[in-house]
Amino acid sequence: GGAWTFGSSLDDGVEHFMSRGNVIVVKINYRVGPLGFLSTGDNVLPGNYGLKDQRLAIQWIKQNIDRFGGDPEKIVLLGFGTGGSSVHLHLMHKDMEKLVKGGISISGTATSPFAVQSSGHELAFQYAKKLGCDKLKTSIKLKECLKKMPADNLVSGIKYLQVFEYGNFGAFSPVIESPDSEKPFLTEFPIETIRSGRSAQVPWLASYTTENGIYNAALLLKRSSNGRAKIEELKSRWNELAPYFFSYPYFWKRSERDNHSRKLKQQYLGYRNFSVENYFDVQRMFTNELYKNGVEAALDAHRKYGDSPVYAYVYDNPAQKSFAQLLSRQKNLFLGTGMGDDYYLMFSNPLRNPLRVDEKISSVRLVKMVEQFAQAGNFSYENCVFPDNRGKRNFQLLAIKRTYCKVMEAKYLPDIVSKNLPRSPLISY
Repeated sequence: GGAWTFGSSLDDGVEHFMSRGNVIVVKINYRVGPLGFLSTGDNVLPGNYGLKDQRLAIQWIKQNIDRFGGDPEKIVLLGFGTGGSSVHLHLMHKDMEKLVKGGISISGTATSPFAVQSSGHELAFQYAKKLGCDKLKTSIKLKECLKKMPADNLVSGIKYLQVFEYGNFGAFSPVIESPDSEKPFLTEFPIETIRSGRSAQVPWLASYTTENGIYNAALLLKRSSNGRAKIEELKSRWNELAPYFFSYPYFWKRSERDNHSRKLKQQYLGYRNFSVENYFDVQRMFTNELYKNGVEAALDAHRKYGDSPVYAYVYDNPAQKSFAQLLSRQKNLFLGTGMGDDYYLMFSNPLRNPLRVDEKISSVRLVKMVEQFAQAGNFSYENCVFPDNRGKRNFQLLAIKRTYCKVMEAKYLPDIVSKNLPRSPLISY
């Protein structure tokens, strides 16, 4: 994870997996930010370097993991956030059938709006200008200018693209590469690849949490210098900020962006305005538009056009200590089950320690679920066997709750809001 911009293999611990002794965990480092994803939209700087790093690492693992006691026939890719999108993007390559047994995408898919842009040309020239490479007319000149720049300046310059807190911190992302690029990683949008049957036919598991948008929305609860919550700023800046919040396509015209922003506000808030009292409706907007809808679109395409098993779960067990509290700078806020509340039970993080008793139980069950996914055809969480979505008219998924799990069938992926959470602290501003 890390919005294509930050994060490394040092971030998350592997104790939950390694203590059981059933799998080998291999972490992959790859280029991020402008070094990993800046693209001029042609064969001069085609982009997707971070994904190409990942692919080289996967190939290396396939060729060498047996020397470390691993089984090269049971390699499973697992990622979180943009790591989840990365997993899914690799499955857009047919030859992945020869490299991996399957993939698990947690809170991120190739169909998430933040996963792929049609081109990075405009952003590349905008970025170069902010770094002092001004009045450039060709990609070659841009590349020459950036190559003369100290690496620290090239990377840290992303701060010039931030428009709201760390809004647009994931400005650089995978792109559709020019057809004349050498060994392109991505030449069409993933939904097209899936529908055409050109994706790898291996088992894939996707997930989201009931309030997946917490990471993004919690920032709105921080207080400005005037003491008011930042969500109030959206009253006057919504059309300006929404395109960055929701990764609108770069090629959209101003009128298209404004029109879509108005529709989003109407859909989730009606005629109400942005305020602390309406925060949970805004959080739901982030959850659906950035995460849940992407999972639903991918599952729908895979179940209709794919020949391999496709599974899903929704997780609803809010953490007592979460990153949302850190982002909002409010220690006593409980905003629901947010992004990572399941992932950080598989891969440990100091911020989440110590785990509650029920979280320790869930941790063991989630790790065992991943082990079963790698080992066998059928897998489960506790006693709930994951149903396959292939050819099914309605979505089949597992709902994982604090004390139980259940198999669900639904026409649309459920948009669940936890009802047992204390929400009054938000009204106390």
